[in-house]
Amino acid sequence: MLRTSTTAQAIALLVLGYVLVAGEPGVLIGVLGAALWAWGLVRHTAAGLRTAPGAGPAVLARALRQSRSRAAVPRQQDPDAAGHARPRAPSGLVPAV
Repeated sequence: MLRTSTTAQAIALLVLGYVLVAGEPGVLIGVLGAALWAWGLVRHTAAGLRTAPGAGPAVLARALRQSRSRAAVPRQQDPDAAGHARPRAPSGLVPAV
């Protein structure tokens, strides 16, 4: 609902500006676009800053370390570790096709 009202306000402002400024509508559209972009950037940054102080650096470091250990494939870390069989070519005779 909020997004619809914001969009309606932006369109109303655009139409009003186009009616009032009959000279160059491209300039008005550019200024309005830059203002909307800056407003969105400020909202995005503010949303990121609100969530960051809740988790301290130690909590973030531990979470990153745990995610790295889950994401890594053990075979790529040490292929010769105990319990990792190496793939080999077939040892018997291969039938001629």
